[in-house]
Amino acid sequence: IIMVHVLIPVMGVKLGLMLAAMTDVLLGLYLLRILSPARVTPGLITAVASLLIALGVSVQLGQLDPRIQAAGVFRNGVVSLGENVSIPFLKDGKTATVAIRNFDDRYFSIVTNGKSDAGLVPINVSPAADEITMLMLGAMPLIAHPTPKDIALIGWGSGLSTHTVLGSSVPQNVDTIEIEQVMYDAAKLFGQRVERAYHDPRSHVRIDDARTFFSTGGRQYDAIVSEPSNPWVSGVANLFTVEFYQFLKKHLKEDGVLVQWLHAYEISDPLVATMLSALVSEFPNAEIYAINNGDLLILAPKTELVRPFSDTPWREAGLAAELQRVVLGSMDEITLRRIGGGEVIRQYVRLFGAQVHSDYYPEVSLNAPRTRFKNQWADFLPNLVSNGLPVLDILDCRVPFGASAQIVPTPLSDFSARRFRALQVIDAIRQGRIGAELKRNMVALNTRTISYALSMTQQTASLDTSEQMREWSAAISVLAEHSIGALPAEDLQDIWEPAPGWLPAKVTQTPLAAALLRSYAAAAARDVAAMQKEAEAVLAMSEADNLAPETREHLLVIAMLGALGGGDSQKVIAIDQASGTLNNIAQRFLPVRSYLLVWADSGVPACAARK
Repeated sequence: IIMVHVLIPVMGVKLGLMLAAMTDVLLGLYLLRILSPARVTPGLITAVASLLIALGVSVQLGQLDPRIQAAGVFRNGVVSLGENVSIPFLKDGKTATVAIRNFDDRYFSIVTNGKSDAGLVPINVSPAADEITMLMLGAMPLIAHPTPKDIALIGWGSGLSTHTVLGSSVPQNVDTIEIEQVMYDAAKLFGQRVERAYHDPRSHVRIDDARTFFSTGGRQYDAIVSEPSNPWVSGVANLFTVEFYQFLKKHLKEDGVLVQWLHAYEISDPLVATMLSALVSEFPNAEIYAINNGDLLILAPKTELVRPFSDTPWREAGLAAELQRVVLGSMDEITLRRIGGGEVIRQYVRLFGAQVHSDYYPEVSLNAPRTRFKNQWADFLPNLVSNGLPVLDILDCRVPFGASAQIVPTPLSDFSARRFRALQVIDAIRQGRIGAELKRNMVALNTRTISYALSMTQQTASLDTSEQMREWSAAISVLAEHSIGALPAEDLQDIWEPAPGWLPAKVTQTPLAAALLRSYAAAAARDVAAMQKEAEAVLAMSEADNLAPETREHLLVIAMLGALGGGDSQKVIAIDQASGTLNNIAQRFLPVRSYLLVWADSGVPACAARK
């Protein structure tokens, strides 16, 4: 008790351990003196001399290098940080050693036991991914609740989420629960970037365990933001269990909302599904968002979300400017990041056969460190949006933003980057060439592939041989995958129609090519009846084997989506079973196809079928 609550906070781990060792040795010397009280023995003299030598050696050679302490070797294999990194703060707390890492005055991160928990950059530098996460987590309660007067946040981190919440005049009381006092002390070094968290009178930091804090006083909130550390960190996974969500639910007011952070990096889809299973069992109307390319946000109302969402964050000039800097300058840029609703999550859970994560079955605590070590990635849910076909448009009535929407492209959001590239691709199709802007936009895009596909589709005069058809269909599939899923039907009408004018007439008059184009046109229009009919018709043609493997897989997914959107679940299963007779079909969409089968088997109608 003395070590944890007195010596480590006052002296640190090193001096605390040395003092404990000294106490042990002095006890030994005292016992030696009792054995020979009348004289000073050689053994006693030797022991005292050894103590002094050991103490001197420990003090001199036991100097800890802050860049080693803050390196996080367990995570990245780097024993020590480079010469360009300074450590302006390092202190041992009761639960962790906390440090601030400064990379050339261009990137600052707060770390616990060498593991980064939040990163910030100077205000005049392009934002880091962590900043988008913290600002969106802080803004979401202001968006999803009409009058969030009482807000609680679990986890202080850099303090930026709390700072964001306090950017609005609506909250009257903001409690932030942080288990480690030193974390709160260290984050002060972020200065003006988090000043409201420290100086706004509505802000109250509670140094306590989250469960203990909520258990005392019967507190209830309009919104709770749960932003703990990664669940592979020891002791954190119990903040993602069904028991904890039951507990939080009791501390939400009747119209309250939970905002939960979760990461997709260094973890697997089965473990994410396990945690989401626990959440949706208590919050069935939850929605999931991809904040950036590695962080997820789950918006979970106690009952139902009140729409339309509030524009509160953008009515405050200071907060609006902060959000705009991280490309969250409007409600559209929040909505763009939405993956899907509760049914999308439940079918994901069913796909992986995930049981509810529980305190009594700590699967995440046991297995998350393994997924971290293997650097696995839970990318299934974001891929439902970014796969190139209108999967969630049919399943969850997702509507992509068109060319007229005022959305700033950012490489930190794959959804945003893909939409921007899709606009450039359809412009290139209309112009017949790759524009300079598309060439510059190299984020996750092989421009060469697009250029070749465009050239291939437009220069082919005829499709008389199977090889010509295979090459042409592969090229047309590339253009389809880089446009159809990312844009709404109205932006695609002149690109994807049964006989588009940008293709040579002889190509569009070839029966197999014309049938394929009708299938893509149906998918672009989100016409579920035509999707099933046209795609099945192409797959049934005797010449279908001449299509590229990836094209045949596109057709299979389009047909399954059409059947599911039309409310015919049995047809979805039949189409998939019939695919066994197809030769040489690609497997890139196998996870999506499995998801469609699971959805069909559940008997839950797709959104398009309900409409």
